[in-house]
Amino acid sequence: MSEPREPDWAAVGQLCAAIPLPSLLGFLDKELRGVVDGLDMWLWDHQRTSMQSLLTEEIVMLRSYDDRFGSDTPAAAIVHQGDELGLLTAEPAGDLPGSVESGRAWQALRTLAPLLATALRANEGTVDTITLARRRKRMALPAEIQWDLLPPERLVARDVALSAAVEPAYETGGDVFDYSLDNLVLRVAVLDAVGHGLRAAMLSALAVAAMRRARRSGATLPEIVDDVGSAIAALGEPREFVTGVLVELDLVTGRGSWISAGHAPPLKVSNGTIETLPLSPALPMGMVIHGEVSSPEPKEFRLEPGEALVLYSDGVVENAMLDDHRPVGTKRLSDSLLQHLGETAGQQTPSLHTARRVIDDLLSLTGAMLRDDATLVIVERQPSPQE
Repeated sequence: MSEPREPDWAAVGQLCAAIPLPSLLGFLDKELRGVVDGLDMWLWDHQRTSMQSLLTEEIVMLRSYDDRFGSDTPAAAIVHQGDELGLLTAEPAGDLPGSVESGRAWQALRTLAPLLATALRANEGTVDTITLARRRKRMALPAEIQWDLLPPERLVARDVALSAAVEPAYETGGDVFDYSLDNLVLRVAVLDAVGHGLRAAMLSALAVAAMRRARRSGATLPEIVDDVGSAIAALGEPREFVTGVLVELDLVTGRGSWISAGHAPPLKVSNGTIETLPLSPALPMGMVIHGEVSSPEPKEFRLEPGEALVLYSDGVVENAMLDDHRPVGTKRLSDSLLQHLGETAGQQTPSLHTARRVIDDLLSLTGAMLRDDATLVIVERQPSPQE
């Protein structure tokens, strides 16, 4: 019995860089023949309730995950910068005994999965099949605009773990989050445009573009607020404005600054306690009252390793509960944050889905039909390897 040949991983890498998904999977099946057969890629939906095959369009609900992808199925998570996008699966190939055969298959998938994760991210802007595989129903136009604005909902680097969630996923349009990580400085923002629907989505798109332009030009936090406000004011619609909270965090020192324009202040979670950072009220961006415009002053904070910073839109705490129609409130938000952040406290593995789990907790109280968008971003400072 001949030993299966070792895959030509240099050739595989070239395929990943040159061929669009999902056609790439068919080419890889040929390249890896003798080690694995039946390669398939399964992608999580936006709410992480199900996975869909990129090849067959089969859908597996989360509750059936263990039955569909049992311990005998060679599989590897598809992860890009900490964002778990889905699962790469295969069937063992050849005539080798099962344990040896599956071992080779698993090894091949673990090597291939990072390459495919990069290819997947690179293809998202050009291959609609990927976007469609992550949806369970048709997007409303405001939500389509919004999702095209948003960065990935999860990010893990050496010193930070970020998770975010947006609801309702298929109808919303006024809330957005954004971030960038450059030279170990993380910049995060949550913006909330006045109103709902298409107009709010268009206003959010303008605000994000103005914010990114200013940020990429080296603007300070007050300068970014000024630029966003000026862009909104240029529309000539006095009743249109955007609230926002913007944060800059040095991941080496833990020192940071934040600024709020008519928006709820961040929460700091530390050792099982939650602190609301002190807020000085300021007008939303684009709002003018008696000739005055938004001019908030930045405030400083410090985030130690193991601590978390939480940014959220008002819909997270103001949506009404089903039982008594009262707002959810910050107390229930705090309880959920402490529960889910506490589940991974002290662990080396960051809690990649904390924001999703917190939002799901709140949806269990309010139901899925929200009267206001709800956006949540959680930034956890991770211990450096030398710490």
